[in-house]
Amino acid sequence: MRVLLTDHQLVNGYTLGLAAGLRADGVEVLIGAPAKTGVPSVTAIYPRSGTPGQRIGKARDGIMGVSRFQRLLATARPDLLHIQWPGIHDAAYALEAKRLCRLPLVYTVHNPVKRINDYGRGAAIQRRLIRLADLVLVHGPSMHELVVEAHPWAASKTHVVELGNFEHIIHRYPRTQARAQLNLPPDLPLFVFVGQLQPRKGIDLLIEAF
Repeated sequence: MRVLLTDHQLVNGYTLGLAAGLRADGVEVLIGAPAKTGVPSVTAIYPRSGTPGQRIGKARDGIMGVSRFQRLLATARPDLLHIQWPGIHDAAYALEAKRLCRLPLVYTVHNPVKRINDYGRGAAIQRRLIRLADLVLVHGPSMHELVVEAHPWAASKTHVVELGNFEHIIHRYPRTQARAQLNLPPDLPLFVFVGQLQPRKGIDLLIEAF
């Protein structure tokens, strides 16, 4: 089986970890990624990310990315397309894969429906991707409830797959060494928040609790 994974970020570990797991099970994996990632063996189908400005370069990346995606479908002939995020390019690629190859589509919903509006047009694009998808994956029962509540017609194709670990991108250090490097006391209790500093994360409530 040959699976095409697409990710316009490729910096958070989701797709590379999924690719490693699938390959360990004998699946051939292709990855569509942003331009200029520096990651070997991926195809640049998205504009470069994480770099401010460079509008001309990003526009060129986007145009070339479309032709690369079409070529990937024609030459590699994947059996399945997996999309991670509700972006404009993602919706376009899902439509193209359905139009050209009638390719089965799996869409993973990472963000609850009630906060997808953080991404502007993301809510409409996500609704379109859920409708196009043959299989919708979520990472927990509460997410499943939110998606089915917003899209009851997608209930039968929405399933829970727990989020895996991130051992493939974690660098571990002995506790004493890590605390010394961060200038932290060696023996006092330590509470750590790891995530985006967004209002929806409730960090203010976390601070009030302590």
